[in-house]
Amino acid sequence: MSELGWRREYVTGEEDIDAQHKQILEIFETLAAAVGRTDEADVLGETVEAMAGYVEEHFGLEERLMADSGYPGFDAHHDLHRGFVRQVLQLQRSLRADDVTPELLAETVTFLQRWFVEHITVADQAYVPHLRAHGKEA
Repeated sequence: MSELGWRREYVTGEEDIDAQHKQILEIFETLAAAVGRTDEADVLGETVEAMAGYVEEHFGLEERLMADSGYPGFDAHHDLHRGFVRQVLQLQRSLRADDVTPELLAETVTFLQRWFVEHITVADQAYVPHLRAHGKEA
């Protein structure tokens, strides 16, 4: 897994959204650092728990802004969010059941990282101009 870090192409210009995106990327960094380290099992579980809660909060903010502004792509964006949450919750269940191999964990974390980065750079960038045009800010 590569280091994510904050990049210019992730900036939406919405301060609260960008701050939350940075926090989620930091959670991914913690998760990536713990993958494959048997002494980090507790950190993995706690980090996935933190991610599950934080993405729900973040997606809730985005969805409120989109709904309040009448964003026409709301339903599709909401579906993308739900798919991501399902993946995080599945990982959470697998970790709790001690039913995940290091390889599967690494693949899942890489998938989630890539999904999130693509989501920021494509789907989130698509709704921001609509928010601004309708006077909505985070």
